[in-house]
Amino acid sequence: MSIPMIHRVSRGIGTKLLAVVLPGMLLGAGAMFMVFEHYSTRDRLSALQARLDSFTVTQAASLVKPLWEFDNTTVDRQFRSYADVPELFGAQVFNADGIVIATVSGREVDGHQRVFRKSVPLVQQTPGGDYSVGSLEVTFHDGRVMAELKGQRLGGMMVLSVVFLLLAGTSLVAVRRLVANPLARLKASLHHNASVLTREPLVWKGQDEVGEVVYAYNQLLSEIDQRTDDIHHLAYHDPLTGLPNRQLLEDRISHAVAVAERQNRTIAVLFADIDNFKVVNDTLGHKQGDALLKIAAERMSGIMRGMDTIARWGGDEFVIVIENLTSAGEAASVAEKLIEAVGVPVHLGSNLLRIGVSVGISLYPQDGADVTALIKNADMALFEAKGRGRNTFHFFDQAMNARALRRLDIEMALRQGIALG
Repeated sequence: MSIPMIHRVSRGIGTKLLAVVLPGMLLGAGAMFMVFEHYSTRDRLSALQARLDSFTVTQAASLVKPLWEFDNTTVDRQFRSYADVPELFGAQVFNADGIVIATVSGREVDGHQRVFRKSVPLVQQTPGGDYSVGSLEVTFHDGRVMAELKGQRLGGMMVLSVVFLLLAGTSLVAVRRLVANPLARLKASLHHNASVLTREPLVWKGQDEVGEVVYAYNQLLSEIDQRTDDIHHLAYHDPLTGLPNRQLLEDRISHAVAVAERQNRTIAVLFADIDNFKVVNDTLGHKQGDALLKIAAERMSGIMRGMDTIARWGGDEFVIVIENLTSAGEAASVAEKLIEAVGVPVHLGSNLLRIGVSVGISLYPQDGADVTALIKNADMALFEAKGRGRNTFHFFDQAMNARALRRLDIEMALRQGIALG
């Protein structure tokens, strides 16, 4: 972003205002008060929302176990303690069937107060899977925050009103010409830059204090743009490998599926897993394990076309999306190249390692019509590849679903048998 430069102040705006009337500065102070009031209100309400989020998440974590164990006494005791929370308007917990099993009310809220509500699911994690045990809903009110802001506002307004009434006549012209118009331009720029993705600097010809403020404002815009770009990259990319993360991957698969559906084309989703990575990680340490993941990511990225996507799914798992396929053989060819590229011996410190990669492949549209199905079926094919000796690839087929269901039935039967003794 190009930033206009401001030269050394030649005639200060303070000198100009003093030449007209000192009280003209009051309206500038009034404008600053309004800005402060706006941001103070926003910050306090943001803090209230943050307290609600933190309170709800914390309490939800402590409710999962008693709900899982049907310990209603503990649930009721915990809910009674909520009455001491000053911002609480109400809270209730539902069981897995959506039935309220505990509730608590805070203070009454009048019609001028707002309430903030948050609901989180309660999930019990077990070796056999995750089970929903209910949900927690908590509501906060902004009564205390508004009362504090009201006191602050009244005190400031009383002082400003008295001074304004005494000096408004002599300061009106000066403020309009020297303060109001510049502030209006700055405010318009703020509103404009808040509503568009590309921020534009404010062009200012004056060489006074306002010009310096505009210069600082333009510098801030440039810094915000840079940080926004950094945050956007972090939100959609894996910090270790720099590859797209799950969120960006799912967006790209959804887009690829939409394009393939319109153009009647085939795409492939390859689910790759580094063989025996846990052994390397546990033996050589996490630092060397991370280095191995980066090397594997670089090698796999090196064989991809520009239009293809490779993402880190998590741990030692990667997902590759191949678009515009003409046959399943192309997907197999990519899988073979992956296995070959990753299989080149790698030096980690003083160790020379040979690693492998197993790959599962699902195809659109025959193996799934959406992101979830394609990834799930590719993962299932990966499981089959590992079962066939690793360092190989396997295509998904419908028989895998039947085998997976049979395994699940057997596991459930074993668990029930163990539970019954």
